[in-house]
Amino acid sequence: NLAPGQPKVLRYLNEQKRECLTKDITKGCDIEPATVSIMLNKLESNGFIKGTIVRNKRNVYIQLTELGKITFLKWQAYLDEREDITLRDFSKEERKQFINYLERLYDALLKEE
Repeated sequence: NLAPGQPKVLRYLNEQKRECLTKDITKGCDIEPATVSIMLNKLESNGFIKGTIVRNKRNVYIQLTELGKITFLKWQAYLDEREDITLRDFSKEERKQFINYLERLYDALLKEE
């Protein structure tokens, strides 16, 4: 029940272990604010997150619900399984190298923007 990009937001919220502002999610996930807003609305309507309005009613703290945590953990288990299958013929060292190459490519693309 997750749309593209939503697992990234769930991962970010799970890693933070605290409530986050929308701007934190935008920066932490490297996603445009309008896109994050749409994602958060869908995640909230599906029960994966909840928002708490604070003081000036312009800031909303977002946190995972229990359903969101369970959904993220299931998604992560699925990814781990896919990774094990995909990289089954790679040694531990080759896996580390492969991940390193992907991270370097990602960093290079970010610098280009």
